[in-house]
Amino acid sequence: MPTRSRPIAILLATSFCLAACSDPPPPTNFPNTTAKVVFSPGPDLAEPRYLHASGALADGRVLVCGGLDKFVQGDGFHALGSCEIFDPEAFTLAPGPALIGPRLVFRMVRLPDGTLVAMGGQHRTNYLKTVERFDPAQGAWNATSPMAEQRIYFTATYSPADSMIVVAGGVSDIVPQSEVYRTIFETWLPAAGPMAQVRSYHGATALLDARILVSGGFADLDAIPGAEAIDAAEVFDPATRTWTATGSMLEPRASHSLTTLPDGKALAVGGRAADSNASNTVETYDPSTGAWTAAAPMLHARTNHDAILLVGGRRLLVTGGTGDDGGLVAEAEILDIETGEWSPIGDLGLPRGGHTTELLPDGRVMILGGADSAPMRSTEIFTPPCASNLECTAGHRCAVEGVCVVDTLQ
Repeated sequence: MPTRSRPIAILLATSFCLAACSDPPPPTNFPNTTAKVVFSPGPDLAEPRYLHASGALADGRVLVCGGLDKFVQGDGFHALGSCEIFDPEAFTLAPGPALIGPRLVFRMVRLPDGTLVAMGGQHRTNYLKTVERFDPAQGAWNATSPMAEQRIYFTATYSPADSMIVVAGGVSDIVPQSEVYRTIFETWLPAAGPMAQVRSYHGATALLDARILVSGGFADLDAIPGAEAIDAAEVFDPATRTWTATGSMLEPRASHSLTTLPDGKALAVGGRAADSNASNTVETYDPSTGAWTAAAPMLHARTNHDAILLVGGRRLLVTGGTGDDGGLVAEAEILDIETGEWSPIGDLGLPRGGHTTELLPDGRVMILGGADSAPMRSTEIFTPPCASNLECTAGHRCAVEGVCVVDTLQ
């Protein structure tokens, strides 16, 4: 099987993170009732991690695995195989069960039964097609059926229709198309038809009707990093396992975030624009019309960032990434989905890109790893604002300070 590796500059400039399609874990209590809207330090990872993956377990803990610990290529990028588990109640990170095989630039998806599926990625000069599942009851990773193609910079999105993971695009040694993992039978099927557009570094999200929307990315896979972003979008129908082109985005973008909102629309944020600079533009996709509409721009241009929907579905938190000057963006911002306005929400303790974010049981957000001039061990915890009790988890209320606290009146 032919193999190859990518310059680390590509990883720094154009990587994006995984967004698993899952419900937030069950609630637990805040450690105190005097919380403020703030980024605060979390426990350090045992190993620096960049281009890693993470996922929330059903019991509220967070599993983080793989990635890159140093920018030394040699005979290819040496991926990590280790995993760590964050316990929010003990506020500790501890060694977790290692992956069967080391990998970076891979995808990890949480299933409704609480298991996690890790797939693809790279180790040394090898692109991977291996797949493994983490069983929380066993506390171990188990090998399952491999993908048909080895790939990196692809997307993997869960659809409840027939309980499938839809893997789309990516960089490979052959032109990557899509395939479907049937989670119940642990088998892979090819899509019934090709994607409308070959792409990598694109965005993907599950719509409320269980279809999968993908947008943007790069079409000329061999031209990276000189490739131009594209504006094409398409939708996967799990009932027919076919792709259909839909309305193009208003602007080309790659390495952007794509999030389904509570009203069913999808929000494309930032990314790398057609001129290769980071963008601050935002647009929404309406599944009922297949059209994109411009939305208020972010306060800061960014790519290689992360976006996560907070409890209650009213606010979207965007952190980190690379700005239009090539430097990392320290400033975080929040979108009020009801008003459509962006607001500054404070600075990260350490600027970073290529990190992952996970929603904790009490509604706070954990920010893990990433890179500045080197892969990072640090984590941060974000305590979000609230405007009503709907933005707080069970057993909490929105206090006058504008944060969720334990509801002692219940």
